[in-house]
Amino acid sequence: MNSGFKRLPAYFYRSEGGREPVREWLKGLDREDRKVVGEDIKDIEFSWPTGMPLVRSIGRELWEVRSRL
Repeated sequence: MNSGFKRLPAYFYRSEGGREPVREWLKGLDREDRKVVGEDIKDIEFSWPTGMPLVRSIGRELWEVRSRL
């Protein structure tokens, strides 16, 4: 799976004011849930293209990670 480079780097939405609500939400999760989401993001970054059920397009080159917590 890991070929040594990210095929699709992940970026978090950042508001004009500099807030990153998804990153803030992730930091509020317990350790095990953060690990699940982090592993899913890593799998997408290094194994792209990936499809459902793990990732879904929400348009205009935006993708949603669909972790199962």
